Amino acid sequence: MKNILILGSQGLLSRNLIAFLSPKYNIYEVSSKRFLRKSKNKVTLSLSSKKLDLNKLNNFFQIKFNAIIFLSNLRNTEFSNKQINLIKNTIKLISFLNYNKFINFSSTSVYQKNLNIKYSEDSKLSPISNSDFDYSLSKIFNEFYFFNYFEKIGIEKFINLRIGQIFGKSSSNKSILNKLNCDSSNEIYIFGSGERTLNYVVESDLQKLILKILNKKTCHLNLNIVTDSDKLINIINKNFKKKNTKLIFMPEQQESNERCIINNKNYKNV
Repeated sequence: MKNILILGSQGLLSRNLIAFLSPKYNIYEVSSKRFLRKSKNKVTLSLSSKKLDLNKLNNFFQIKFNAIIFLSNLRNTEFSNKQINLIKNTIKLISFLNYNKFINFSSTSVYQKNLNIKYSEDSKLSPISNSDFDYSLSKIFNEFYFFNYFEKIGIEKFINLRIGQIFGKSSSNKSILNKLNCDSSNEIYIFGSGERTLNYVVESDLQKLILKILNKKTCHLNLNIVTDSDKLINIINKNFKKKNTKLIFMPEQQESNERCIINNKNYKNV
């Protein structure tokens, strides 16, 4: 079996991606969070620390990896030296590894809104205009740093995926699409006026794409990944159980990607 290394392996997207790929690949993991079960394939290591302890990864240096997937994230933290450490340590780490492809998970949040109030390849790269500024800035910083690095050593190894908001098992419970698919309330409260639009990607579509990328010969890609809106609407309609759901907008509240609350005791403090 071929080998894959996941950097930042304990997020929701990472865990679901690992579950999807593990029947076909040997999965190796690096995470700053401690693993519940110890394994020679799992290493607890913070890539955002000042010093990188490479000794913890000695067993990985002899392995030929089909791909390294970068999912490490500093979401909801101030853009600081930790972000710089994360990139520098990642570059240092992969310089010691043998691999065919490096896949970076970025986000469509690196764009500013275009005239149609959408985030797409027609929009300018301008994370400062996105309300999720810290997250957007960290993603585009990663992109530029990786592009610069791989341009020097062989750009064909680098694959950059700008994905929309995940809709599926690995998406946040606070996601508006997830709330529309649950049946716990007849009222959903949304921060903002509802004018902001987002790009979504269905998790199963993303998984199929990743599998295709892993199975193809190494080539440089820079892709914007979203699911066709008609398909997404059909999925929502198929699973939509709350026939009389009322959407209540709260324009006085700050608008953001995931900020919405549902009139349910489990979500009152969101």
